[in-house]
Parts: sequence; structure tokens; C-alpha cells
Amino acid sequence: MPASPSLPQWAAIAAASVVLLAFLPSPPAAARVPVSADPGPARDEPLPRLHAAIETAFARCDPSPLKTAFSPRVKTYLASPALEIPAGYYGADQVLLMLRRWFAGRTTIRFRLSPPETDAQRSGRHVILARWQYREEGPSRSEVRLLFTVAPEGSLWYVREIREQK
Repeated sequence: MPASPSLPQWAAIAAASVVLLAFLPSPPAAARVPVSADPGPARDEPLPRLHAAIETAFARCDPSPLKTAFSPRVKTYLASPALEIPAGYYGADQVLLMLRRWFAGRTTIRFRLSPPETDAQRSGRHVILARWQYREEGPSRSEVRLLFTVAPEGSLWYVREIREQK
């Protein structure tokens, strides 16, 4: 029968465990749960957060804020003749690549979204109207009106469609 570890051996094991835990990567942001029981202001709710991510991405011509805006399970419909996007359904990574292509060589002059509906969280799908004024390389200005259809999937909201309004 092996001898049970002594107190110094237990201390060494505990110290090694603490050191190993310190080097483990932190969980992804989506897996982190706020410590506070207070839900915070409305901007921390999923739909307003998605609304803000869309606005930030188009204002900066940077798709980075939209990395988690597209469902990993359901494809997103894109259609915009003005932006030379062939109508079709695209996976989340493809949508981000298309957005990167949309934004390349463009500078946003103004991007306006309709405000999020207060009852959208209960009703399911929600359409957000947007007006994007941008400048392409050179002095020319262009404008496109976009419709973003967002829908809940579990407790999260995702962009399901981005289409040009005719």
C-alpha cells in the first residue's frame, strides 16, 4: 500500500495546479456570464447589441463588429445589385468576406438605421431599414438603401438577410 502524501507534497501539488490554471486560455466572450444579477441597460440586450454592431460595422467600413452577427447553422441571404453581390444564400464566413469586399475602397459618409422596435423581442423576425451613403475611391458619392432581416435563434439574434431596397 503506497504512503499517503505529506503536507509539503500536497502544497506542491496545489501550487502546480494553480500555475497550470493560470496558463489556460480564458473562455470565449460568448461563453462568459456576467457576475452581476442586474441585466444592465437596454444596449446589453441581444437585439440592441446586434443593431449597434451593424451600425458600427457600416460606419467604419469594417466587418469585424459583425463576426458573431450571422448564424453558424442557418445561411444568410444577400442581394445587392448596386454593390455587385449576386443574390444567394451564404454561410457566416462567406458573408464576412462579402462584407469585406463591399467595404474595400469605400468610405462611409453617413449610415442611418431605423431604431430597433421595442416589441420585436416578442414578435420574432424584425426588419431594420438602413440608408448607407458612401464614397468610393475618388470624389463620387453613392447611396444604397438596405433591409436587414434579423431573427432570434435561441436567446441570440442573427442577421438572416441583407438585401437592397428597390
